[in-house]
Amino acid sequence: MVLTSCCKSILGLSTYPLCEIIRVPAGVKGLVTCFVTTIQTTTAIYHVYELDVTSLEETWLESNERAREWVDYAEAIRRLQWKPELAQALSMCSVATQR
Repeated sequence: MVLTSCCKSILGLSTYPLCEIIRVPAGVKGLVTCFVTTIQTTTAIYHVYELDVTSLEETWLESNERAREWVDYAEAIRRLQWKPELAQALSMCSVATQR
């Protein structure tokens, strides 16, 4: 799982309770600040949100199977080249305009 700076908050938007699926697999806790998009493919539906990260767990459900790594926007886009729908979602996040 690649976590990107798309998890920055957007000022002036109301916050929503953190979705459990965001918190558990990556050991990231925080508040969802906005909905970005929904992308449907033939095999999955992706609901994309921005997250204001408040803390990171040292161990999490998949910590023995996955590494957590923070990368900048350009690196995240590069790593998502194999999955164009996720690169598209990332390009719609607020950090895309901060490049």
